[in-house]
Amino acid sequence: MALARLHGSDIANGQIVDADDLNEEFNQLVNILNGTSNDKDAIIKLSSATLAALLLNQQNSSGPVQIWQLTGTDKIKINNLAQLESLLSTGTAPLVVASTTKVNNLNADLLDGLDSAAFAQLASAKVSFAIEFTITDPATCNLGSREFGSFIVPNGGTYTFTKAKVMFRTGSHTSGASLQFKVDQVGVGDRATLNLNDTNNTVGAIYADDFADFTQPENAIFSCYLNTRSGTITEKDVTVSLEGYRTIF
Repeated sequence: MALARLHGSDIANGQIVDADDLNEEFNQLVNILNGTSNDKDAIIKLSSATLAALLLNQQNSSGPVQIWQLTGTDKIKINNLAQLESLLSTGTAPLVVASTTKVNNLNADLLDGLDSAAFAQLASAKVSFAIEFTITDPATCNLGSREFGSFIVPNGGTYTFTKAKVMFRTGSHTSGASLQFKVDQVGVGDRATLNLNDTNNTVGAIYADDFADFTQPENAIFSCYLNTRSGTITEKDVTVSLEGYRTIF
């Protein structure tokens, strides 16, 4: 302020700068630096196209570049890694933005409190599906028969199969008895094997064959069949399902 007066238009016009004017402006500068000014703003004006109006050069590489306080409390700073740090506690938004313009290269950890794993990836939209085959009475059905039904992979998108499951609604079997179901693909062979035995023998429980994922083209055909049967079987309403997801784009 005082320097500006000494180099300003008053000197250029040959006018005398009054000492009282300088004293007042020095006092204003001192008050601003001491934090006792309550009626003046500290304004730096510069017309250079290459020089910054203010240059803060922290000479110690371990120290912060700048810290801003409010009533003596740190609120925000630029640390020694040139990172802008908000020091506000949770409950106060650290940033207020008026512009709706996209910020390039901005990478955030969470979106509305959710991790990216909580969202479907647009590059590969996946819709889950399940194909079910129902065997009403496996004690009387024909071994190796595809009488429970077949599934044809429809057109539109690709289908990836991830798991097969089996469960029964009623009945049981004697110790040592067992049922084995298979899901096969025409022209390829068996894709999944599912067992009901002394280990897998709880009504309503789901037992799975979590095989390696495989993707199938349109019109691939899958069928379910009873491969083996032993002992006394009374399980009824057995459901075999083939699960996966469809990629639509």
